[in-house]
Amino acid sequence: MHQAVPFTKGEYDALLARATPRLRLALKFAWKTASRWDEVRKVPVGAITVVSPEEVVVNWGRNTKTSRHNPFKPHLLTNVQGRWTNEIAAWLVTKERTAQLTTVTTKQLDALLATWAPGRTAGSIKRGAVTHRQGPRLDR
Repeated sequence: MHQAVPFTKGEYDALLARATPRLRLALKFAWKTASRWDEVRKVPVGAITVVSPEEVVVNWGRNTKTSRHNPFKPHLLTNVQGRWTNEIAAWLVTKERTAQLTTVTTKQLDALLATWAPGRTAGSIKRGAVTHRQGPRLDR
């Protein structure tokens, strides 16, 4: 089984600098939620609650691979706080509930990444976010 090469935080910041404003927002959301790109593309704005400019809650419902296979899992809510949350929240309050964060497909994102970040794929976003959150590993 081949796993995507994770983005480092520095590589991801460089990617964000190249993206259009709307794609940048979706990329930030994907990183903050450590989500698959297809999940980010499918979640409607109405499933995201802006609690405050510093806090956003995502109700994934049946929009994730995991929830489609097991819809009764308790972790279908994601609380987003910290870096970039205020930008995400400000954008969300201006959109219709049925709007999408992005219309860019995984295949289209992979094509962009092939030129902007060779060796990285859409899967690299989730892997990078998860790796970043886990922090440095100490091998024993």
